[in-house]
Amino acid sequence: MLTRFLQVIGSLCIVLFLISAAAAQELGELQVQPIPDSESAPIVFRNPDQALLVVQTTLQSLSFEANMGVISVEHPEEGTYYVHLRPGTNIVTFKSEGYVPAKKRYYLQAKEYVQVKVDPRAGSAQSNAEVVLLYQPPPGSERVQGSLDGNVMNLIFRNGQVVIRPDAGQHTIELYYQNKSWKKEFSIGENDQQQFQVEFTGQSLPPAAKEPGGLYIETNPPGAKVLMNEVEQGQTPLTLDTMTAGTYNVEITKPLYLTENLTLEVRPFEYTKQSVDLTPNYGALKIRSNPAGAWVYLNDDPRGRTPLDIQKIDARSYTIRLVKPLFADVETQFELEPGKAFEKTFELTPQFGRIQLNTAPPRAQVTVDGKYWGTTPLSRDTVLAGSHVITLSKDLYASYEDKIQIKPGESYQKNTILQPNFGVLSINSTSSQVKVKVEGPTTTTVTTPVTELKLKSGTYTLQFEKTGYESQKRTALIAVGSTEEVSVDLTRESGNILVSTAPQGATIYLDGNERGESPTVLKSIPTGLHNFLLEKQGYDRITGSIVVQKHQTLNLSRQLSMQGVEEWRARRANAIAFASFLPGTGQFISRQYGRGILYTTGFWGGLIVGIRAYNSFNQAASSYDEYRQAYQARKIQTKIDSQYEMAREQVDKMQAAKQIMNIAVPVISSIYAVQFLDALIWGGGKRPVNHIDFNKYFGLNIALSIDERGAKGVQVSLVWEKR
Repeated sequence: MLTRFLQVIGSLCIVLFLISAAAAQELGELQVQPIPDSESAPIVFRNPDQALLVVQTTLQSLSFEANMGVISVEHPEEGTYYVHLRPGTNIVTFKSEGYVPAKKRYYLQAKEYVQVKVDPRAGSAQSNAEVVLLYQPPPGSERVQGSLDGNVMNLIFRNGQVVIRPDAGQHTIELYYQNKSWKKEFSIGENDQQQFQVEFTGQSLPPAAKEPGGLYIETNPPGAKVLMNEVEQGQTPLTLDTMTAGTYNVEITKPLYLTENLTLEVRPFEYTKQSVDLTPNYGALKIRSNPAGAWVYLNDDPRGRTPLDIQKIDARSYTIRLVKPLFADVETQFELEPGKAFEKTFELTPQFGRIQLNTAPPRAQVTVDGKYWGTTPLSRDTVLAGSHVITLSKDLYASYEDKIQIKPGESYQKNTILQPNFGVLSINSTSSQVKVKVEGPTTTTVTTPVTELKLKSGTYTLQFEKTGYESQKRTALIAVGSTEEVSVDLTRESGNILVSTAPQGATIYLDGNERGESPTVLKSIPTGLHNFLLEKQGYDRITGSIVVQKHQTLNLSRQLSMQGVEEWRARRANAIAFASFLPGTGQFISRQYGRGILYTTGFWGGLIVGIRAYNSFNQAASSYDEYRQAYQARKIQTKIDSQYEMAREQVDKMQAAKQIMNIAVPVISSIYAVQFLDALIWGGGKRPVNHIDFNKYFGLNIALSIDERGAKGVQVSLVWEKR
């Protein structure tokens, strides 16, 4: 009966086991230490809006997490990581397989970086020993109870196997399942891997699991971590049911409180209750510095910048170190007692001087210790004391490098005359605005004339180009301190024009210049657009434009026509006829309306004035005869006097009218003659020919030569010859 009872209790303990994690080796610890500034390498920021954490490590792999997020991680070489962070307070978690993650706090501004080294803490190197247990339990029965070297463990066979990582050495492992057991004794090295197939046999029960009990642990304050036989069980308040009866070593830990170590006994069919008041083990910290902004390291752990206030921190011994660029590091040790505060203000000693750099010529680029600082004249008030290498460089001048020593609190000034490293190139061309492409140690493009082009010493190729001209290439050797003069005469690009007319003998004008008579070949004509004129006596003029292309002969062939000449002669005949009978109308026929209006108005106006003057003369003469006859009769004295006066008045009118007629007649005659001559010469309008034969109109050989191309206007010359 007792045996049956024990079997039931054993089966119940196997189903409801109290520890869910398998026994395994302890994880190693990571150690994060800052790298001193003297050992730091200079960093060039590609993104000025980010901060940077530079990590050096001997571990094979590292991963990183941050409370503000990791922007990106670069792994340029083995053992080096660049972790790009957002500016501000970053809590960074360093992770590596086989080690407990380590957390560090960094306060970084934009374009600021910190360099640290991450290595395994001494004495915490992990063992790589591994044991794989193979077993395929029935569905729903993956949990198996057992022990490793007497330490209780509960295993979960997922996918038919479970892995345990014991320390190197001799071990004994036992497993129990449904009143059956399996036991294995083995020896394993630090880097060994072994695999065992589990096969349950016999009727054995785990003696420690025959009588289960329970355990309840609470702490003040709660939230403490509970470890039983070095296996973590959870946080307080903690309730554990159906525990294996026996004695347990309990360790209760909570940050900022002292660790409590207890020995508790779990009795069968009973609950063991344990209440623990944790003892505070923290104090306060207030750190100030003059000037502020120094990094505070506690035991090499960065905690923030001054002014720094920490309300709760573990009470123990600390090494405090303050680090601020351009100031000497300060380090001291202190003991923080529980419930007390450590307050101190540190006076930082400056470790910088002032520098002033000038060059002739100015605007030289300044590089200090491989970092670009700007251009001269350059002044910096805070330069880290010590040795620095400065480099001054300017295009076309030799670089200058020097090693300088900056002393704390002192000023350093250096005036440097840069040595020229260039020659001068002068370029002249017979044609202006020639584009010159200069290729060599320096590449540039200029336009002639070039009086003083500074170039680095060396051999250059000069390519000369201009639209409408043949390109040329020259070579120039530029020496330091010398001037190289280059002259070039570009040849115009040209082609030929073959000119032919029917009939032949037409005079050829190209761009206003006479170039001979057709047929002919006009050679070496510059490329581009040209205007031409073909004319021959008695034929219409032909005008137009032609595009000459490089190294080509264009065919300009035209048929001369007399249609314009005949039309002009017909218009002139009509103009002469109308001008003969109706003065002024011939100009209207020739569409010369301005002169037509002038002639018409002058002629007909003069004629009207002359006729009116003639009528006035006749009326005055008639009246004069009447008054003269009355005066001769002498009938009444009073009338005689008045008739005499009236006769004299008529005589005056006659004289005035006669004067007007004397003017009107030659004016009318002149206008008639001029408008007739106008119709005779210009009656046809614009002339299609240069030479007009008037022989058939006057019985004389009259040659009229008209040059309408000259800038001085129309020139007329008459040559009279006998028939």
